[in-house]
Amino acid sequence: PVGAGVAINNGLGDSAEIVATIICGDSYFNENLEDAKAKIQEYIDQIKPDLVIAGPAFNAGRYGMACGHVAEVAAKNGIPVISGMYKENP
Repeated sequence: PVGAGVAINNGLGDSAEIVATIICGDSYFNENLEDAKAKIQEYIDQIKPDLVIAGPAFNAGRYGMACGHVAEVAAKNGIPVISGMYKENP
C-alpha cells in the first residue's frame, strides 16, 4: 500500500489487507475514460478483490469523477466499493 492505503492497512490489523494499489492521474483518467475503465477492468480481473476502495478524492471534481468510474467498474463485477470523497464531490 501507498498513501492513505498505509493507514487503512494498519487499521485493518489481521482481519484484511490491501493487496494492490492502482494509481492514475485524474486528468489522464477523465481524458481517456474508456481506456482507463478498460484498464481498471483488467486489474480487477487479475487481482480479484473482495472490496475496492476508491479515493481519496478530497474536494476535487476530477478525482471524484475518476473514483466514481472506478466504483462503477467494480460494481458491475459485483464487488463492493467504499469511496473516500468530500460529500459534495460530483
